[in-house]
Amino acid sequence: MFSPPEFDYLADDKMWRAKSGAAARDVLSCPALTVTDLPGYYRLLADEIGRDFPLIRYYTGYLLLTNDGPRHAELRKLAAAQFNKSGLAQRRARAALVAAAIQRFATQGEFDVMAEIVRPIARGLTEALAGISADFVASDILSPRRSLRKNHALEARLAAMRAKVAALFPDESEDAQAMRVTLALLGTEPLTAGIGAALLALLQQNTGQRLCDIAWPDAMLEPAVKHAVRFAPADLPAETCPMRAFQVDTRLMSDPALGGKRGEIFGIGAHSCMGRGMSMIVWRELVAGLARLTTRITLIGFEPATHWLFNAPNRIDVRITHDPR
Repeated sequence: MFSPPEFDYLADDKMWRAKSGAAARDVLSCPALTVTDLPGYYRLLADEIGRDFPLIRYYTGYLLLTNDGPRHAELRKLAAAQFNKSGLAQRRARAALVAAAIQRFATQGEFDVMAEIVRPIARGLTEALAGISADFVASDILSPRRSLRKNHALEARLAAMRAKVAALFPDESEDAQAMRVTLALLGTEPLTAGIGAALLALLQQNTGQRLCDIAWPDAMLEPAVKHAVRFAPADLPAETCPMRAFQVDTRLMSDPALGGKRGEIFGIGAHSCMGRGMSMIVWRELVAGLARLTTRITLIGFEPATHWLFNAPNRIDVRITHDPR
């Protein structure tokens, strides 16, 4: 099924890592491979160890990233319905957020782009999409490597979100309410990472330039996530697929020098990002506004991404000055 020379073996993780864009594409587009089964993990934790976290278990059953097959198809339909339902709210939020961002870039001074531009845009759009927001590092739900204390804290936060959705949208179905919570959980961080990583890459290449002189691309060119994993299911015979676990560095999907394609930063296959449209629209509106500004931007410092999954820079410090010309 896969050629071992196209992969490196990561002994510590017991995974095969794709070495080229072609190998990465083969892994992500293979319908026989599965994503991490977090719902199954939490069921096992409850049934065999007696440690049940019912809301974590419940909401991982609604996460697109942790479900496959018919369940995944059902969840994509639920998510698509929420994207369509919130279209007007998204447009209104996007107009206000982009206008505020353009005004900040037009004003002299120093500021952190992540704190004042990127994170407010990501939070605002996610809240417009889901109807609520998460005030914590929501990607924690994707990692089972948490202490009992953190699991209990996450349970409490999920309970608060569930109650808020029920109060705000009492006439919606249980599935629709659950999808609002999961979109709120995992909407902000990937959008923050995508916009932030793209802006940092462009500012590193164009520091000291007038904003109107930068060749702003109409698409984000940096992936939001660092890697993706896939697994061979137990019922897939070893003779058919002796390599059982795979890791894909997303740079392979986005960097043409590594065999990637710029249009694939949002992934390919059944698990491609459903937020692609929302992300691309806000990016195009943002850079269209920046391209009209004559202010000069200088990158004066940054802190790179340290999150285990997302590529969001921690800081992007810039100085805006008026051009004397």
